[in-house]
Amino acid sequence: MKVSTMGRYAMRVMVELAKHTSGLTTAKELSEAQDISIKYLEQIMMPLVRSSLVVSVRGSQGGYRLAYHPHEITSLMVLQAVKGTVHPAPCLDEHSYHCPKREQCETQYLWETLKESIDSVLDSISLQTLIDRHNKASIGMWL
Repeated sequence: MKVSTMGRYAMRVMVELAKHTSGLTTAKELSEAQDISIKYLEQIMMPLVRSSLVVSVRGSQGGYRLAYHPHEITSLMVLQAVKGTVHPAPCLDEHSYHCPKREQCETQYLWETLKESIDSVLDSISLQTLIDRHNKASIGMWL
């Protein structure tokens, strides 16, 4: 499975927001912190806001903030918000792809099992987990 550029950037932006839970973070701050153009950032933020993972406040004092605590938002939720589904094979997505061999496919079990494993891992890693692990690794570098 390959995660799209938008998916990778969405994860980075969400972790950045998770580090700033005390208030709003402007699009400019997010753009600069993650080296993402404002235009692309806006494309990333739309599905995150639409999926209710992020709150958007308009105006001169506006910006973005997480809708939930960082330990409540999983990697799976973020990737599903920007990508829709996370499938290792197109045959698992019945809405956008119809495989004529689906019913008699000997490899279907493999793809379904792989998807379950991927979903399980992504669902077990929250934004807070990513921040905590990064902080521990950073501290270890200085000891």
